Amino acid sequence: MQTPEDEQQTPPTLQELAGRSLLKDKSRAILALEDLPIQLFPPLFMEAFNRRHTEVLKKMVQAWPFTRLPLGALMNTLQLGMIRVALDGLDMLAAQQDRPRRWKLQVLDLRKVHGNFWRTWSGAVVDACSPGVMKERQTVKASPDTGPTLPLKVLANLRLQQRPLNAFLSFLFHRVDERKGLIQLCCKKLQMCSLPVCTIEKILERLDLDFIQQLDVQCFWRLSTLATFATYWGQMSNLRKLFFSHVYVSAYASQEERDQLMDDITSQFAKMDSLWRLYLDGVFFLEGRLCQVLSCGFLLGSQEGRFIDDGPTRSLKLLKTPLETLSITNCLLSDPDWNDLSGSPNLDQLIHLTLWGSKLTSFSPEPLVILLENAAATLETLNLQDCGITNSQLQAILPVLSCCSQLRVLSFNGNDISMSFLSNLLLHTSRLTRLSLEKYPAPLESYDAQGAIHPGRLFQLIDELMEKLRDVREPKSILFYTKPCHRCGNWFIYNLPSSPCRCWLPA
Repeated sequence: MQTPEDEQQTPPTLQELAGRSLLKDKSRAILALEDLPIQLFPPLFMEAFNRRHTEVLKKMVQAWPFTRLPLGALMNTLQLGMIRVALDGLDMLAAQQDRPRRWKLQVLDLRKVHGNFWRTWSGAVVDACSPGVMKERQTVKASPDTGPTLPLKVLANLRLQQRPLNAFLSFLFHRVDERKGLIQLCCKKLQMCSLPVCTIEKILERLDLDFIQQLDVQCFWRLSTLATFATYWGQMSNLRKLFFSHVYVSAYASQEERDQLMDDITSQFAKMDSLWRLYLDGVFFLEGRLCQVLSCGFLLGSQEGRFIDDGPTRSLKLLKTPLETLSITNCLLSDPDWNDLSGSPNLDQLIHLTLWGSKLTSFSPEPLVILLENAAATLETLNLQDCGITNSQLQAILPVLSCCSQLRVLSFNGNDISMSFLSNLLLHTSRLTRLSLEKYPAPLESYDAQGAIHPGRLFQLIDELMEKLRDVREPKSILFYTKPCHRCGNWFIYNLPSSPCRCWLPA
């Protein structure tokens, strides 16, 4: 969408001039919609939107010749007035007995996506008559044999974090409540932060849960609250990404109550057979329960496949792929959890594995060795930051680590590793030619007896490490992290000019 500054710098095209001329007479513009060539609808809509011709926009929504209207892509920030205009047009459309013959609209998309649709149809990307554009235009035309059905879908990504809800969400939910049966609110990405569960329940009742593909829950919930909410996520049959943060167990709950709540929760996991990205952060009920989580819905996901939304009509394709991302951060794990992690059959094609902040010091390295062996051909990201890994544990995983040929990001900082073992680690990365970012701890020998960094020794040791590494390969981006500074509490990061800690560097 052009800004006023753009319009001053760029002379208008003939198409834009024609659109402005037509819009000068509102009645004539509305009458012209019935026979307006399909390729003129998007540029005329953009012109009407830019110049706030609200009555013309309402009529254009009703006569829109495509299945999807990506309104959100025209707005840098949410414009409640323009959204109201579009929804008024939908209301008028749904209420008509004799609907326009060109009516194809099924989805009003309020997300900030599909910007290329407008650029292509306005000729801003490529010439309007080029074969590529004509092919793209043909693919977005609705088939003349298919007609839209009620309810019409309003698609938005929702972030629920305020009490009371902001003006946009309040308006949207009120509108949906008023038009039950005519408008269905759909959400692909749902984020929830610090809202009462009663408020969340009311919102979820308004949504088509089958449409949700990404769920992000960052609420300080008790296990009992999570169990209540779990009945809803069990209905999200097309959920691909799940992120949970800060769920804790009440100290007053008996073991019997905890077991029952966990059974209630894991029974809902079993229904999530489309999941391929799982993120658990600070989830304190996980200890001793990882087997129940990984052997339910996620195992089904690897055996029965998952469904993918394929456009406004949501035709579904079956994909038989296992879990792609597993992130378990700042969680307490037990010995059985650690052993179960390596035995889960749906983790053998992991692309991203993060165990940041999950303390592994007392565990056998063998499960991690098995997990890396199984995923060696696909793994691109490995994050073992702040895991408390020891020299001996590192030594055990080095052979299999060197086989992870697709690895692009390796994070190993925050572990106490001595110079000789760190040197060996770098040498074992000689075949990992795809590495683009590496993070390592400063050698233990860099600190004095009180645990403070010794600057001269630090630089000398890292220079030695870099020299050995360059003998086997040339790193793209490599950082070395010290422990938190005694003065400022931040890390000094070698090779990073904007290092958070610079306390002991010369001014």
